[in-house]
Amino acid sequence: MDRVSNTHTDTLHRPRDDRDQRVTQCSALVHVSPEHVEMGSEQTIPQTDRIKRCGRCYRGASCY
Repeated sequence: MDRVSNTHTDTLHRPRDDRDQRVTQCSALVHVSPEHVEMGSEQTIPQTDRIKRCGRCYRGASCY
């Protein structure tokens, strides 16, 4: 798993390296319902124009 997507906001995040309850590096999805959180790889969650990257997880991104 190398990507976490908030399907409600169409935002892409980086996963945490540890087994913490917070799924993403930025912890922005702590309050998000599991039905809106999708975990996968570049193949299962491709980068598209519709999906934004989290600015806390990815350098140079402007979302969040």
